[in-house]
Amino acid sequence: MPYFARRHKVVTIDLGGHGDSGLGREDWTMEAFGKDVAAVVEELQLHEVILIGHSMGGAVIIEAARQMPERVTGLVGVDTFLDLERWYSEEQIDATLSRFRADFRASTSELVRGIFRPDAAPSLVERVVNEMCSARPEVGVGAMQGYLRYDAKAALKKVREPMYCINSDMRPTNVEAGRRHALSFEVKPMSGVGHFVMLEDAETFNRLLSEVIHELSQ
Repeated sequence: MPYFARRHKVVTIDLGGHGDSGLGREDWTMEAFGKDVAAVVEELQLHEVILIGHSMGGAVIIEAARQMPERVTGLVGVDTFLDLERWYSEEQIDATLSRFRADFRASTSELVRGIFRPDAAPSLVERVVNEMCSARPEVGVGAMQGYLRYDAKAALKKVREPMYCINSDMRPTNVEAGRRHALSFEVKPMSGVGHFVMLEDAETFNRLLSEVIHELSQ
């Protein structure tokens, strides 16, 4: 944040059910999270906004952009949309959600550890595991359900702003699939990092995000 705040107005958001935000809802959908972002943008009267979302946040910024297209100039996904054409059956979704409902903390710990590289800094891994395991289970499971059932392909077809992704190369990004479903879809890969690219190599991430911001400003 300090790196980008020198030249830009930087706003970070606790989505509903996250951080200091409230729990006053029943459905933790991507559409609802998108409304959270749009509400903050409206409250602060922001214009020419670049939306940045990590992981599930990729779906959230699509929904936010759909709700306020006149304010958004670009979207940046961070290790997200690795394969827009990957599809989960209802049986797969139900099995995943059942596992997390049965033991949220153990399932979350296993998931998070698996999206770091084996050589990731142990202190960082433990910090992220502890933070994610401390989420309220109903929010974590609800958000996962909303994300797994979210149709990003259909939603992206309604977004006219350019989309960039800064993705780890630990898992390949299906760029062709992205370009089949988005008006524009460009990927800037990062090597030697896992899912939490901005935490694992902040210097490279800041450089790549700066490039994206520059390209979106042309």
